Amino acid sequence: MSLETGAIFSTIQSAFNDKKYKDVLEQVNVAIDLVKSHNERFIVAKLYDIKINSYMFIGLPARAHETLTEFHSFIEQYGTVESAIWFHLCAVNLWESGSSAIDGIVYRHVKKALAYGTETTDPNLKRRVYGMMSSYLMNIGKYERSCDYLELAFFYAQLTVEQKQVKESLIYSMMVDLVYLNTVLERFSIAENINNVVYQHMDDMSSYQKGIILQNCGYLFMQQGNYERAIEEFQQLALYTDTFKDTSLKAIAYQYMCECMEKINHPDLIKMFKMQVKVLNDLLDERETEHALEAEMNIQRNQILHQTSIDALTDIYNRKYFELEAAKILQHLDKSTYTLLAIIDLDYFKQINDTYGHLIGDEALKTVGSRLKTFALQKKAIVGRYGGDEFLLICSNKNRRRLEGFAETLHRDLSLLTVENDSNIIHLSFSIGLTLTNRLDSLKPLLHQADEALYSVKKNGRGYFAFYHDNT
Repeated sequence: MSLETGAIFSTIQSAFNDKKYKDVLEQVNVAIDLVKSHNERFIVAKLYDIKINSYMFIGLPARAHETLTEFHSFIEQYGTVESAIWFHLCAVNLWESGSSAIDGIVYRHVKKALAYGTETTDPNLKRRVYGMMSSYLMNIGKYERSCDYLELAFFYAQLTVEQKQVKESLIYSMMVDLVYLNTVLERFSIAENINNVVYQHMDDMSSYQKGIILQNCGYLFMQQGNYERAIEEFQQLALYTDTFKDTSLKAIAYQYMCECMEKINHPDLIKMFKMQVKVLNDLLDERETEHALEAEMNIQRNQILHQTSIDALTDIYNRKYFELEAAKILQHLDKSTYTLLAIIDLDYFKQINDTYGHLIGDEALKTVGSRLKTFALQKKAIVGRYGGDEFLLICSNKNRRRLEGFAETLHRDLSLLTVENDSNIIHLSFSIGLTLTNRLDSLKPLLHQADEALYSVKKNGRGYFAFYHDNT
């Protein structure tokens, strides 16, 4: 890593660690471009990871997924083993963290990360890959395999070159998970030995980690049938959660206490059930408050998203957001599907402005935007403003002739548009350049082809549409 790129990455990493996500997002795009120019591919991958996580932390998952698409394009063009690992780890975290998490997608990225993980010599990346695999297997109930991968992650965590505090935190966190997994697998002596080591270092851990240690310890006694000791640990956990206000962990403590007391007909069982109900009600109140706050934040996020993705005048996507959405379509196509891209030019727009004024010119652009939005809904297309008097449309279909028909319908519909100026009715005219392909292509060459087709229309009189023809 060069001194320049190292300094830039450190600045952004520090801002991210300090939870200054807005600062990160203001700087990261420039940083990515600069680091790309230095061919520091692994650092580019880490910057994409920071950008995606920043969007997730401020509650903009759509932007996070767009950035993942950008990241994927970078990996396809310039990826190394290490940067590919970062991409798949990032994809797993992103898909798992949203309501759209789909087992098949998550598993595909998990498998690819694991495959790349065997190729790298970087112990930190190996630790991340095996830790991610362990978490995935734990979530689907494959505890024995999860434990195997966690032991591998634990091994590589000890080889990583990190600050002492960071490294110890990683190791203790894994040991806490190993206690739980070995308890589930009824390897009680192993779980006890690990738990004893963890207990000795509790002062070096976060409040939440300490709570999980107490929970695991109680669970270990519970699984061994030592319900009295388990109750003591869960009581300690319930008291401890008051120090850092974690109602969810407290609810778990009371749930396990009730289960243990029920097993031994404990005299305080009824009292404990009442306490559990109270804690669950407190948790419900917290969740309702969180939902209300989240709803308000969603409104604000949607407003921000609208401002940054929608062209203010025409109320359709701006160029940058159109390109992001179009890239998503192209990324998920196969060779059996055709893509239609159109560049739409409002003819004689300068004359409309010069003759009738800019207010009428703006009205013409709004009218075009409104009609394109309706057309997009009808034809399952995406539309955006390219800039000035030019617009973009992209859609896909397995039927080539249907897309060719779309082009004719689009031109006919737009040619019916008018705007009024006092008593005058101004008929709008359009030139459209299109390209139609079933090749797996990026957006840039398609834009170039559609632009060439548009140029031929303008050169030959305007007011109609034409498809690009490859003369090579």
